[in-house]
Parts: sequence; structure tokens; C-alpha cells
Amino acid sequence: MKINLTITDMQRLAEEAYSGSSDVLTVSRKTNEDVRDLNWWTADRGKKQDRGWRGTRDWAGLRTYLEAGRRAVDDVPENYFPRDFDTSDGRWCRPDKDIIKQGIRVRYLEPWTAGGQLMGFRVTAEALCLLDRIFPVPLDEK
Repeated sequence: MKINLTITDMQRLAEEAYSGSSDVLTVSRKTNEDVRDLNWWTADRGKKQDRGWRGTRDWAGLRTYLEAGRRAVDDVPENYFPRDFDTSDGRWCRPDKDIIKQGIRVRYLEPWTAGGQLMGFRVTAEALCLLDRIFPVPLDEK
């Protein structure tokens, strides 16, 4: 989904939320990934153990994705974000797969579908409350 941010803006948002270097964005596509398929987002694929929700890093990612959703060219419902981002400088990126997978497992995220297609993810009320405690100042007010 097109957003009104550059890839540099996205990375800056993530670093500001995390207070340092963060790897919450994937900026290169792999041939075996299908961001349109919920099963791809939730599958372990045998490469990594279930690492669980990783605190500040994962919350910083979630905050970054929500901010990107707010900057979408198309309408994105409040507290939702797209499955991938086409930035204003012509680049592509997506949320970190493990953050999405763990967010779904701990019920901080729910799939957002339209017409049977995965559009992105909704941040649950519980996760929004926790985000507000961790980050009391919105990114655009920093």
C-alpha cells in the first residue's frame, strides 16, 4: 500500500521509537515470501524457535507500523496498518515477520481482510493500551 513516507522516514520512525538502531522493517523481497497470505506470516518454517514477544523492540515496530498506516494514501481504518508499504521514494518494505507472528499469537494483532484478501493487521485494544503506557507521547509530537 502506498504511504506518504520515504524509506528513510520509516527507518527514522523505528529508530526514534526504539531509541536506537532497529531492524523492525524488511526492505528486500525474497522469492519465497507471500505477504498476501496469512499462513506465510504465521508459519515458523523451521528456521527459528518461537522467541515470544520481545518487549521494547517489538513495541517500537508496532508503533512504527501504525504511524505508517496513518500516512497511507488510501484509507486505512484507525489502529490498522497495511501488510506492506510502497514508500513515496519508490521503495518497498514490510513489517518484520516475527513481530507479526508473535503479535498474532499473543493476541496483540488480528488479520485485516477485505474480499478474502489479507490487507494488513488490526492492533487490538489490549495492545493499544500497552502501547500508550510504553509510548505516552505520539511520534508526531516528538
